Amino acid sequence: MSGWACARHPIVWPWLVLGLLVAGSDRQATAGTERLAVADFDFIDSSNEPVDRSVVHAARIATFSRSLRDHLAGQGRFVVLRPACGQERCSAGAMPDGDLVRWARDHDARFLAFGGVQKASTLVQWARAEVVDLRTGRVVFQRLLSFRGDTDEAWRHAERFLARALADLPP
Repeated sequence: MSGWACARHPIVWPWLVLGLLVAGSDRQATAGTERLAVADFDFIDSSNEPVDRSVVHAARIATFSRSLRDHLAGQGRFVVLRPACGQERCSAGAMPDGDLVRWARDHDARFLAFGGVQKASTLVQWARAEVVDLRTGRVVFQRLLSFRGDTDEAWRHAERFLARALADLPP
């Protein structure tokens, strides 16, 4: 498999599906502060490291998602929602097609944020995030970040950077 190029890649294909599902939506958000649904982020380790770090990575991706929601809520611009799906993780890759968009619309979210982290090598990781405006069906934010290191601090730094970037979503 060639990384991000494969359309069936677990981090890529849900975004393609989500884009198709939200196209043409004209639903209006609840008056007042905009509602932003932030899904849990997915994680893929394609580094082929000999040591299994799946437990550590599961904890880090959970912390990344939770901290991102906390930082966005703390900025005061959004009412931040965490999708509920009856599973441990409610992410674009873990939920059945359309459920994430349906949940966000049912809870009057104007925006839906989702993404994932891919560990490419021992030192390099990629974090990808997208935000869809559920009123218009358009992607209003798309960012691919690279970050070095597989430490708690490296993950915190990437999450804080992403939270600051998301604060500039269009009104």
